[in-house]
Amino acid sequence: RAGDRRGDHRLEPVTQASLAAEAAWLETFARRLAAVPEATLTPARRARRDSLVAWTRGAQDELLVARRWERDPAAYLELVDDAVRALLPGHARAACDRTRAASARLARVPDVLRAARVNLREPARESLQEALPGFERVLGLYRTELPAFGARCREPRTQADLAEADTLAVRAVEDFLRYLREDLLPRAVAR
Repeated sequence: RAGDRRGDHRLEPVTQASLAAEAAWLETFARRLAAVPEATLTPARRARRDSLVAWTRGAQDELLVARRWERDPAAYLELVDDAVRALLPGHARAACDRTRAASARLARVPDVLRAARVNLREPARESLQEALPGFERVLGLYRTELPAFGARCREPRTQADLAEADTLAVRAVEDFLRYLREDLLPRAVAR
């Protein structure tokens, strides 16, 4: 969002190790923010610091208390939809770079959804029902928008990589949808 493209190729599954690393990073960041003496800050910088403190507390609450990644399949839409969709807008001259980044992210979608199967515990029926259309939209993104986007890049190897990663991602989303509908939904409880 800020224009830093260095991480465009990355997409990390939610695992116990990644959650522990995120929690440790947030704790370290919170301590660093707390160590900044308020008296030395201008009002604008104090407001920025206060905003960062609030954001950090919210992120810690989401991670350690709400634990959305255990209860809401839609939490994974941010990874398999938003993270890929974010690469699509931009200048035509960077289309091949963004296509390569999209391919790299798509290649990780099966891992992300495998981890989701491990992580999801007793999601509410309502959460499952609300997430299903989102994953259907992901299939539309992968089947229609990404191939059209990839066609803007005229490099055959890059297009082939996108096609391969896209095919594997589509299969992973189809399998995940089947898992949500056939395994989780029948045993989900209303809350």
